[in-house]
Amino acid sequence: MKKIYICIILLVSSFSVCAKSEYKLMDVDIDYTDTLSIQRGLGTYINYCIACHSMKEVTLGSLQKVGLTESQIKDFVVFNKDAKMTEYLKSSLDPQAAKAGFGIVPPDLSLSVRSRGEDWLYTYFLSFYEDSQSSHGWNNPLIPGLAMPHVLANIENELKKVSVGNNNIEYNNYIKDLVTFLAFASEPNRVDRKIIGLYVVLFLIFLLIPFTLLKNEFWKDIKK
Repeated sequence: MKKIYICIILLVSSFSVCAKSEYKLMDVDIDYTDTLSIQRGLGTYINYCIACHSMKEVTLGSLQKVGLTESQIKDFVVFNKDAKMTEYLKSSLDPQAAKAGFGIVPPDLSLSVRSRGEDWLYTYFLSFYEDSQSSHGWNNPLIPGLAMPHVLANIENELKKVSVGNNNIEYNNYIKDLVTFLAFASEPNRVDRKIIGLYVVLFLIFLLIPFTLLKNEFWKDIKK
């Protein structure tokens, strides 16, 4: 029994050490109901991410939840008038070509928020730095030696020019929109689920009244 306690203590200690050694993450406050932010983040994904990263858990039809019509999705998201709303956001990059070119197949981004967390992704996108030792000139402390270059470098430089002072708030908001879209993509039914959950709770509370009256009616003779 003592050995079990010792093992538990050692495990807890090792976890705490790892937690302290982790890169400090930035906080980001995501509004899952902000459809305009989700649309802007979708635009960033289409322009800069979908060339390499698919989203096999996100159907085109689910994008209607953020205010896009079927024609807008066909014209401005997949650029294919024959696309079906049951199709998913698919990259045109061949996995074998990606493996040969990057040494790794770019991961699917559908569940990136669930696997990494919103704060991690927000910090990741804001933490690229120039590295002359890297094959593509960039590195990131969250994934040292990563195969992905800083594809948003030009956007960051342009938005820095319009930001007041050194706060880089314009680019930070740009990344926040991207993370908001990724959060939506990880669970497109999140808002609907919460609304349905609220109705279920209210229904159960309402149902409690007749059940309580019925219980009192059945038990009144027994109590006597």
